[in-house]
Amino acid sequence: HFFSLSGIIEDVAKRPYITVGFTSLLLLVPLAITSTKGWVRRLGGKVWNRLHRLVYVAAAGGVLHYLWLVKVDTRTPVLFGLVLVALLATRLEPGRFRTAWRRARKNGSPAPHHPAQRQQLGSSPQRHPATRQG
Repeated sequence: HFFSLSGIIEDVAKRPYITVGFTSLLLLVPLAITSTKGWVRRLGGKVWNRLHRLVYVAAAGGVLHYLWLVKVDTRTPVLFGLVLVALLATRLEPGRFRTAWRRARKNGSPAPHHPAQRQQLGSSPQRHPATRQG
């Protein structure tokens, strides 16, 4: 009984961390395939950036997988989760949001939440290095 579909389904139901971990791993496959300059050119910078945002979902899934896998001492997976949150926080651009908020308040309108609204107020989004033309 080397390959038993019912056994696999039973294992996955019993251990959801397997599903989360495997899904996170599968999310990384298209990122690995499309990480060359040629793929950036083929997909275009905007699509490539959108696709590569899956790394955030995969990283969170990896932390969740590790947290669910560990039964007794969860300090290490919690530490990994905190490191991930800290790293993701560095990706935020607080100055951009603060500026948009101030402009909106000065004009008497609510703060912009949509990127198009922020652009109307004169704030330009930062571009990923892969989207530069040259």
